[in-house]
Amino acid sequence: MDSSLIVPILVLGLGCLLAFGVVGRRQATIPLGVAGSLALGPGIAAGCLSLGSFFSVVAGMGQPGLGSFLAIAVVFGTAIFLAAGHRRSSISHADPLPRWDVAVGWVVSAALAVGYFWSFTRSLDNRPLGSYDAMGIWTYRALQWFRSGESFPEIIGLLVESQPGYPLLLPGLIVSQFNLWGGESIAIVVATGWFFVIGLAAVTYFAVARWARPGAALAAMALLLSTPNVWRSAFAQIADLPLAYLTLTAAVGLTDLVVGGEHRSVPAWLTGFFLGLMVWTKNEGMVFSLILVAVFAFWAWISRGRLDLRGWVAVAFGSVPGVLATVIYKYAWVTTGEIDRYLGWELFSRLADPQRWYDVAAAFAAQLLPGSNGALWGGTWLVLAGLLVVSAIRQRPGTVGRIAAMYGIAFGLFFVFDFAVYLITPEPLQWHLQTSLDRLLLQILPIGVVAASIWCAGDAKSQGETLIV
Repeated sequence: MDSSLIVPILVLGLGCLLAFGVVGRRQATIPLGVAGSLALGPGIAAGCLSLGSFFSVVAGMGQPGLGSFLAIAVVFGTAIFLAAGHRRSSISHADPLPRWDVAVGWVVSAALAVGYFWSFTRSLDNRPLGSYDAMGIWTYRALQWFRSGESFPEIIGLLVESQPGYPLLLPGLIVSQFNLWGGESIAIVVATGWFFVIGLAAVTYFAVARWARPGAALAAMALLLSTPNVWRSAFAQIADLPLAYLTLTAAVGLTDLVVGGEHRSVPAWLTGFFLGLMVWTKNEGMVFSLILVAVFAFWAWISRGRLDLRGWVAVAFGSVPGVLATVIYKYAWVTTGEIDRYLGWELFSRLADPQRWYDVAAAFAAQLLPGSNGALWGGTWLVLAGLLVVSAIRQRPGTVGRIAAMYGIAFGLFFVFDFAVYLITPEPLQWHLQTSLDRLLLQILPIGVVAASIWCAGDAKSQGETLIV
């Protein structure tokens, strides 16, 4: 095994340690504590390192070394521990003994973990450079950043083939680890893509287990990890999997803000930090973050008749680093005119074309229905559709029902946005659908799985547990 793997292992470990300070130590059970730490750890580590590298270049400090990153970790960790307090989380279990479904769930999860390790070693040996997008965009820009150092802002706009308008969370995370190691390493690139799988699995479990029975949380995690496209994206080393992870993590934080009350696990500013990282990851992350904020703010308004202004201001404050980095990058480093290409009179002609609507709908149906894309999705969408049908029939009043409904509404709006993107895209439609639709659907799949799992599983109280909201 390549010795440079020590860098991503330490990075993930440090992120999880910081996450333990804000979430893990406050949970009532060990599984929730472990899941909470693993859920937020990858995002905290990715944000600190990527933004640290970017702002170091902006400030003219060159490529940051180990001392700079340790300073960032100390400041961030201190803020987390001060903000978190010592109150316990909102969930406690009256019966600590595992049920049979929980035991089976852990066995299945352990088997998936073994598969995870085996797949990781295969990707390291057989596909170290990832997909075309990794070689031409994400990893390529990380390599150019590391090799050019302080000159990177001057050359990034010239890398036309590498989509310079895409934000830099993933390249920044990779280049920061190159700096920690002191050189380039394919093993670091591969491992960086894979620890978002860990984060996605953990945040899926954490999102469901906080409000529903643990067995349902394990089932939701197993459903995601049994989806071939999740593993394919980890092999591909692209930014869609990190965006899926950050989107769900931000939704978990917003749920805590709206219904957690004084039992919140995730500080509002840390929720904002994850929203800012969504913007810093991919262009669609900006729209996804706005949708999440709108949905949860609307929910808070109609359920309480007011907003927790202090909490929402903290969310806005926390989002500043990611949003500011994106603004600086897009308007000072590169000027691509991406939005202008989608606007103009051609927009109306695209929307008025019935054949375009049919082609987009047919492409979505081909992805979602069992058949030709089974190698990408397995039975995930079929299972999710069944869960949604059960959800539509089954009444779920109270807080848990509203939580599931808000996740479901966000999922629906994400889906509509993705559909609309293809209706108005200036790119050749069939090419755009064939090269990106499976990746865009992966971005929104986790929040749909969580919504259906919470709704169908029943809340903690109905299963003999105690839920305080």
